[in-house]
Amino acid sequence: PQSPDMGGYALAGGHETLATSLLDAQPQAVLEMPHESPWPVLLAAALAVMFYGILLDAYALAALGALGGAGGLIGWFWPRGETQET
Repeated sequence: PQSPDMGGYALAGGHETLATSLLDAQPQAVLEMPHESPWPVLLAAALAVMFYGILLDAYALAALGALGGAGGLIGWFWPRGETQET
């Protein structure tokens, strides 16, 4: 990617965002953001199934949605082998 001085984008290196100060919005750092993941969409679908089951008094469907939601949360928060030094 081109540098910003040459007409390129400043954060064109992937999943990055700019960290700024709270009051002045002065740039302080470039933060790496998480990579794309299907888990948030799957979790939302499972929760929709659960709430439809509750609304329709279909408790088996609600339980299925709750199990899917638990699986979605586990998948979303499961470590991917990327570790950070703190």
